Amino acid sequence: MRKRLSCCWPCLLSLLSVFLTGCMSKSADLRFLPETGGIYQYIFEYTVDQQYMDQPMKSNLKATFTLFVTGGEGADKVLKAKYDRFAIDMQSPSGNLSADTDQAVPGAEAIRADPSKMIGRLFHAIKGQAFTIRINQLGQVTAVGGLDSIVDHITGTIITELSLPASQQEGIRNTAAAQFNESSIRDMVQQAFYFYPGRSVKAGDRWTRNMLQQHGYPLSVTTDYTVRSIVRDLVTLDAISRLEANLEQGGLLTGEQHSVLEVDAKTGMLKSTAAEQKLKGELNGFPMEMVTKGTITGRKF
Repeated sequence: MRKRLSCCWPCLLSLLSVFLTGCMSKSADLRFLPETGGIYQYIFEYTVDQQYMDQPMKSNLKATFTLFVTGGEGADKVLKAKYDRFAIDMQSPSGNLSADTDQAVPGAEAIRADPSKMIGRLFHAIKGQAFTIRINQLGQVTAVGGLDSIVDHITGTIITELSLPASQQEGIRNTAAAQFNESSIRDMVQQAFYFYPGRSVKAGDRWTRNMLQQHGYPLSVTTDYTVRSIVRDLVTLDAISRLEANLEQGGLLTGEQHSVLEVDAKTGMLKSTAAEQKLKGELNGFPMEMVTKGTITGRKF
């Protein structure tokens, strides 16, 4: 019996080797190629710890989007992106701020009594709104549409509910337009999707992407991607980003971000990202440090 069992071991090892070889794919053509009609939900969660002038500030941010792949234009894909949820919890020496679209809508009287609740009303005005984006096979945004209607909706909602005088109406519109414009949407989407090499890759392959984010403050990002593994239809990437931010107030922040991405090889759709970013430098002559940890989780409906 022992002799028979010992004779079986080479066979079992051989079968296991064949099984593992079948699980491990040699290569994958990594491009942004979601199927028309596909629906995907993405949950963004971030924590930001900031230290400036010996004062700490901590923020927790959450956002949920649904992406509808509506068609294509040439090699590009056209998607409709709908805002499902926004939540923020900020703690700072100057005060705290909290808002969540999953909670009750703050009314006009509550906002007049506590103006910080205005952010909650703005978030609720955004919820359910949608815009269109066109993305090429590398994950670059080539066109954005529908933002004017979002700005109009936000502005109209706030002006009507709070009965704002004409002297304040332009300020509300300018605030909404500053957040919902082509530059801000392009930066947000490309942070998540501009990583595809646009070619067939295998474990160990590397490539680099350069990006300049304009919204908020100019941030130069150079990212080196390495294929860690390809198992069936799951591609795992390691990413190291070098960051440099030139602040308008007079300062320079530099640092790195380390990320791990999981991508569906068939569609190129992102399944998850886990990242940690560290920035350090000076602002107005005072030292500043910022640590951001975040995840992006996607699923197909």
